[in-house]
Amino acid sequence: MEQNTQSEKYARAQKRFTEIKKFYKHLAFYLLINFLFIGRRIYSDISHGDSFLEAFTDIDNYNFFFWWASF
Repeated sequence: MEQNTQSEKYARAQKRFTEIKKFYKHLAFYLLINFLFIGRRIYSDISHGDSFLEAFTDIDNYNFFFWWASF
């Protein structure tokens, strides 16, 4: 009986580990893609004559970040 509970605990722990691993992979992908899009928008604003501070603080550059987070 004890062997059965040990294997059940191991299976639950393995499943939980897999779920956590998937979450962190998704989080890393989410942050990477958003930083690439935000960086591209900031670079575009700088190319069109804005200073770095103006481009960095422009809330329109972060729309994609908020849009994706709402889903």
